[in-house]
Amino acid sequence: MSNTKKRFIMKKVIALLALSAIIFSCSKQEEQLEVNEDGKQIITATVNVATKVAYSENTPGGGAGLGSVWEEGDSFKAIQDGAKVVTFNLVSGAGSTSATFQATTEGATSSTAWVAVLGNGARTSASGDHIECPYKLQSGTLAGLSNFNYVKANGSGLTPNFDFENGEKLSYIMRIKMPAGIKYIEFTPSAWGKVTAGEVTNVWYNGSDQNDYTVDNFASITLDSPTTEGQIIYLAIPPINYDRNLSTYASGEQNGNLKAAIVITIMNDVSANATKSLGAILETDMTGKGGLIGTFDMSTKPLLDRPKPSDAVTFNTTNVSVEYSGRKQAASNLSTHWAPFNLGASKSSEKGGYYSYGESFSKATPADFTFVKYTMRHNPKGGTFRDDVMTPVATKVVNNADNGEWYTVASSRYDAARVNWGKDWRMPRIVEALGLATKFTKTQTNVDGQAGIKVTYNTNELFFPFSGYYKEGTASDQDYVEFWTADKINRTYNEAGWNQAYCGWFNAGSGGTGMRVNHYYGLVIRPVLASSVIE
Repeated sequence: MSNTKKRFIMKKVIALLALSAIIFSCSKQEEQLEVNEDGKQIITATVNVATKVAYSENTPGGGAGLGSVWEEGDSFKAIQDGAKVVTFNLVSGAGSTSATFQATTEGATSSTAWVAVLGNGARTSASGDHIECPYKLQSGTLAGLSNFNYVKANGSGLTPNFDFENGEKLSYIMRIKMPAGIKYIEFTPSAWGKVTAGEVTNVWYNGSDQNDYTVDNFASITLDSPTTEGQIIYLAIPPINYDRNLSTYASGEQNGNLKAAIVITIMNDVSANATKSLGAILETDMTGKGGLIGTFDMSTKPLLDRPKPSDAVTFNTTNVSVEYSGRKQAASNLSTHWAPFNLGASKSSEKGGYYSYGESFSKATPADFTFVKYTMRHNPKGGTFRDDVMTPVATKVVNNADNGEWYTVASSRYDAARVNWGKDWRMPRIVEALGLATKFTKTQTNVDGQAGIKVTYNTNELFFPFSGYYKEGTASDQDYVEFWTADKINRTYNEAGWNQAYCGWFNAGSGGTGMRVNHYYGLVIRPVLASSVIE
């Protein structure tokens, strides 16, 4: 063998030995990764943040002015290789924007992929493989935003770096400007965030029952003391599309986004004791606005008088049935808890506000009740083709064969009673209005100089002022009690009555629910408790 060949072989052996040493060294580094007394790996991460806890005031709609430092006790959750969630805890760096965090785990390697979520409200899913970002249990305070201002960041390896400053922002911050005297706030977060190894998705609180704003998606805040005029309450919400004009069908023929709306009802006390309240709805596209902050002003309108739920007057009856266009509502038993006065009134002799169907605010004069001024009008194809923007969900009042599907806005964002008086109240269903109109003694009388009808059940009494309805500049049928129900039959332009809903009506001699009224007409609303029973 020549010396040249020997030298070549020797160099190859040396190179192989060197490569083996590098591989062995790297292997030893992984083997020697710090472990705790239970033998679990200790993962050390470097983390930076600029938008976590301490929010400074800024101009409405701006995203600047948010700043923060890490604080003792801070932590966040991270998904390891898409399979399990671990918690990282602060070990050093309190008081600065860059810090060191550690987590204990098993099975991490130099190729491990991490997905981290900042926000103390983030929780590990029941399956343990993804992170949930709920928006309930907020306090309304500036400091409380640290729980719900979620930010997603990626990292890798055994010493990951999580850059939350430039991570994906999963919350929009609302500065809600309050009137004086507010003690209690109800709001519907609409959705919660689901963070997996691959993507961030939204899961609707109200699931398939998209129209119901009384159940799982309900949340509340009780303040330590009543607000002062102009005081700011803070809420974090998912930055998604809340626009009710969002097309929900591929054809574009039906529109409306029942799943997503922020309904906010403010009260002067907790719901059981509140006597003043006001509702508002956020309906705009927040897509892509994560990390921004803006102002939502609720301070400019006066609060409405509101009865306590304990003030409701109960009317019980049996065997009420109504059928229109082949759809039927039939109840063997009704226990309906009626409000003592109309929405927008302060006592039974006042008519209160006049509302168009699906709108949560009253209008001042008959001239306001035209199709042109109706905010729920919609022309998705232009011209004369119009669809019902509300697309109310089809439900049965009683789940049996006798009850066909009716479309209802009861307890939804299109229910003025629900929005303005809170989740304990709603507009009545047709069968409830029919029971009141036909099953009880009705007497024409005057209260405080206002003519109307007194309805009597045993010793329980309700007074309804003659109200009629408003349309296109005229007030009609003032010698009748007329009020909206929550129900309608049809919802597409191709069906008769697509733009109409049903009202309850009566005077001393007759009454029922057979009047189908254009949505944009103005009628009063007599709410009922959401706990009223139909069976």
